[in-house]
Amino acid sequence: RRAVAEAREGPNAYKNNLELVVQGITLRKKIATLLGFQSWAEFICTKRMSGSYQTVDKFLTNLQTKLEESGKKDHETLLKLKEDHCKNLGVDFDGILNAWDTGFYGDRLLVTKYGVDAEKIKEYFPLDHVVETTLDIYQELLSLIFEELPKGTYWTWHKEVRCLQVKDKESG
Repeated sequence: RRAVAEAREGPNAYKNNLELVVQGITLRKKIATLLGFQSWAEFICTKRMSGSYQTVDKFLTNLQTKLEESGKKDHETLLKLKEDHCKNLGVDFDGILNAWDTGFYGDRLLVTKYGVDAEKIKEYFPLDHVVETTLDIYQELLSLIFEELPKGTYWTWHKEVRCLQVKDKESG
């Protein structure tokens, strides 16, 4: 868990993309300025339902205020689970809830406090059935056609990977 979390969120996770991010931010600022806006946020919010970046900022600040206490309690709960787990294993507790701990202890909380075991739930939702049903729904709702490409006609990193071609029902 730790290796995956560090690869995804650690200090080197975005090293290769940092220059591209800077380019993207610079281009967005330039576009916004050319269109008479002070920032990309101001520009993009005027095009969306929010109306203005001030509305979005006010909403997010309000949301943060409402969720902060609950988030702290959740953090404390997971940290206590980790402490108890370390104690049961006879290992030192570092007092830190790392990124790679949250999923593990979140799952443990679901099982111990609420009796919800994600692994048991998966038994009722076989992957093939879920994928096919989801594709059927999207085909109907969005007027799409999904066609699975034959194995060997595309590159893959694992033998179970499937590749689907998506077409518009009307235009093909």
